Amino acid sequence: GIYAGPNSSEEKEAMLEGRVRLLSMHLLEKMLIAHGSTPQLMMEQSGYARNYVFSRVKRTRRTLGGGIYAEQWLSIFADALGLGSDAVMLGTASSPRNLAQPVCTQDQSTEEGFFPDTFCSSSSDEGNEESPFISLNDRTKEKKTRRTNKAFCSHSILESVRVITAILDHPPSLVLDLKSRYVSKRVWARVIDALRDCGVQVEGVGSFVIEEVRGLSSYTYKPVSEMLFFHSAGDIQNACQKGLIKKNDTVYFNAGSLLWEKSRKEDIVSTSRKALYEFDIDSTKLCYTLQPYAFFKECRDKEKSSEESRPKFPHQHHYTWLSDQKCSTIQDYKEAYELNIGVYAQEFAIDEVAADLLCRFVNEYKDVFNLGFSWGGVNGVTVKGIQPGRFTSTDGFWNQRYLGNSWDPNIYPDNV
Repeated sequence: GIYAGPNSSEEKEAMLEGRVRLLSMHLLEKMLIAHGSTPQLMMEQSGYARNYVFSRVKRTRRTLGGGIYAEQWLSIFADALGLGSDAVMLGTASSPRNLAQPVCTQDQSTEEGFFPDTFCSSSSDEGNEESPFISLNDRTKEKKTRRTNKAFCSHSILESVRVITAILDHPPSLVLDLKSRYVSKRVWARVIDALRDCGVQVEGVGSFVIEEVRGLSSYTYKPVSEMLFFHSAGDIQNACQKGLIKKNDTVYFNAGSLLWEKSRKEDIVSTSRKALYEFDIDSTKLCYTLQPYAFFKECRDKEKSSEESRPKFPHQHHYTWLSDQKCSTIQDYKEAYELNIGVYAQEFAIDEVAADLLCRFVNEYKDVFNLGFSWGGVNGVTVKGIQPGRFTSTDGFWNQRYLGNSWDPNIYPDNV
C-alpha cells in the first residue's frame, strides 16, 4: 500500500515536536534521583565511562548515594503523603481512591495533549524487565543475586503529580541539582519542560558547574531560575574575582564554612596532641567560632561594637567577636553584586549545636541571607546523636572542606 506523509512543513514540525516530547517524557521517567558516591562523582567529573557510572549509581544502595527513578520517586512521595490523609479526591469530591491502585486511564492521559496512555499507566507485564510489580519470591531471589533499582510504583508521573496536588492543594515545587556532567542544555531544557507539562513547578536548576546552568532559560519555553552552588563562602569570593558571577545571581554555599578555618601549619602539632589526649565533645562544641567575614559592617562599626548592641544568641559563648579586625565580608559581595544568597549543610554531618547556631545566625540576618537555610532533613531530630570525634568534625561542612577555597580577608569587591 501507499501511505501519504505530512503535506506541509508545519505538519512535519508538529509531528517531530510530538515525537521529541514523547522521548523527553521517557527520559524524565528514567532520570535517577541520586547523589552518587564519592568515586562515582569523581568519575562523572572526569567524563569517562559515563554509561558505566549511571549503571553503577542505579545499582548502588540508597543509603550509600544510590538512586531511584524519578517516576518511582514521585509515586512513593505521593503514597507517603497519602498515608497522612484520610482520602484523596481526584477529579471529583465524592469518591476516595485507594492509593495502592493505579488509576490513570486513557481519558486522563489525553488531557495533556501529547502523552499517550503508555506513559500514563504503569506496565505490569510479567515479561517486561522494567515492570515495577515484583512478586515477593522474585524480590527475595533478586536480593541474593544483585541490587536493583526497582520499586513498587503504582502510578505514573502525571498521576503522582495529581495526587500530590490534591493533598497539598498546591502543585509540587522542585529545585533540580544537576549531577550528570556533559549533558546538553537543550536536553536539560526538554526535561524541565516535560516536568512542567506534568504539572510540576520547577523553581530552579542548580549546579556546582556554572557553565551547566548559565543561559539555560534561553532553551526552555518559560524562564527558570539558575542557581549556582558552591562548597564554601570562599568559593563565591573566588568566582566573583574571576568574573564568573554576575549581578542578581542566585548562589548557595555550605554554611559550615562560616565556622571553619584552615589549620595553620604551626597549629597542626597542637591540634593533633589535643585530639589524642585532651579531646572532649562538649569542649569541642564550645569552640565553634563564626569567622570574621561572616560578620557584617554594622557589627564591626566602632560605635556599635558595644556589648549591648551585639545580637544575642543562646550560644553567645560560641562567638569570638572580631569587630576590631578589618576584612571583607559576605555582605560586601552581596551588595556589590546584588546577590540572592542561601546556605545549606550536610545534614548527616552536623550536630545540634552547630545547626542551632547557624540557623539563628542566618535568621538574624535575613537581609543578607534572603534565601534562608535550606535543610534537607525531616526535622531537628535527624541530627540527634551526631557528635564530633577526635578526627572528625560535625560542623556540617563534611568533606567539602577539602574542596572549598578559604576566604581572603584582604580582597574586596572593589579589587575585582
